[in-house]
Amino acid sequence: MDFYHSVIYMYVFNTEWFMWIVVSVVLAVNILVPVFIWYYFKGRSIIQRYKSMKQQGKR
Repeated sequence: MDFYHSVIYMYVFNTEWFMWIVVSVVLAVNILVPVFIWYYFKGRSIIQRYKSMKQQGKR
């Protein structure tokens, strides 16, 4: 079957709105994944240390 002449390609994959969705998802993933990785490896301990220091300052 010729994929480039199929209905799904012509009216979904080859449209401007679909390409903007793909670009937006790729951009969001590229921004959010490093944040999640940082939080998983280092961020939790840094945030907990900051919260404990803040609690000690209030007393």
